[in-house]
Amino acid sequence: MTRIEPYSCEKQQLWDDVIEHSKSIVFMCKRGYTGYHSNCFDDYSPMFCDGEERIGIFSSSIKDGIVSSHAKMTYGDLLSPPRVKQRTTLEYFVSLRGYDSIVRIHKLIYTNKHER
Repeated sequence: MTRIEPYSCEKQQLWDDVIEHSKSIVFMCKRGYTGYHSNCFDDYSPMFCDGEERIGIFSSSIKDGIVSSHAKMTYGDLLSPPRVKQRTTLEYFVSLRGYDSIVRIHKLIYTNKHER
């Protein structure tokens, strides 16, 4: 099962490394870029782990218990390396349910970048 840990400044390089090795390298999800705009949103960006390896990130914001991949952020997305298959990606969202109960999330809005 996928383990989730919250993003923190100490993990910036680990976060950016996931992006550098992801299926689609999106500079707007890199922490230097999102950090520059951090006054515009409350960050909610979990990192998905397999053991100690970070295998995915979900660049997102939170407001009033609603997590969103795009609200107030210039860009948000779920990114992972090419070896991570669709089933594992779906497990990310399933694992968020347990994590969400810790941070009291009652709604998740995910907008795929290709739908915008």
